[in-house]
Amino acid sequence: MDLSYVIVSHNRRETLLRTLGLLEQTPPLPEARWETWVVDNGSTDGTADAVAAAFPRVNLIRRPTNKGVWARSLAFTHCRGRAVILLDDDSYPAEPATVTRSLAHLDAHPDLAAVVGRSVLPNGDLEACALPGVMLSGAVCLRKAALDAVGGFRPEFFRKAGEYDLSFRLWDAGWQVARFEDVVYRHDKYAAGRSAALAFKMDLRNNLILVERFFPPAYRRAYRKDFLQ
Repeated sequence: MDLSYVIVSHNRRETLLRTLGLLEQTPPLPEARWETWVVDNGSTDGTADAVAAAFPRVNLIRRPTNKGVWARSLAFTHCRGRAVILLDDDSYPAEPATVTRSLAHLDAHPDLAAVVGRSVLPNGDLEACALPGVMLSGAVCLRKAALDAVGGFRPEFFRKAGEYDLSFRLWDAGWQVARFEDVVYRHDKYAAGRSAALAFKMDLRNNLILVERFFPPAYRRAYRKDFLQ
């Protein structure tokens, strides 16, 4: 099997169902060569039952509680694809070539762990991580062997910055993370079910964790001050 999609969702039933429908409408590979894993993060809006009824081919992991974006890692050990595409429940490949080009880039570059794509918002703007060489978790194709080597997302990153931690660990292990302009995703950015206050809190907390864990000691004080401001 070439590809496993992995999506984590919490109380965003209709958004998730729309994304799963889009994945099946324009499959880039024959049916036997790709699969989808959905981790339902303790939803109370009937998400899991709706997915099971509408998309019986989807592999569903039902969580009793919400563990945040880290929970997508629960699917990694089950994925059969040689590559794993991480999607938000409102992001998806812009065209079938997004998948085939991602796989081609992995084949052409044996030391490449992550093919990061352009993520296009509804108004045409682009989104990306603030630092180069860091994956965008809703628009990235990962080499499964690299995930197996370094492990998945860490549970302390409930939301925000988990892709920084994973990217830095991949770099430390000798892999590369790179963005390719010919790989394009759409991100609809539906706000339902998202808390701006929680995002702000997690962003600050997790940035401070990253400073202590990865940044050279000589720079930590300056970055702590900057983030706290």
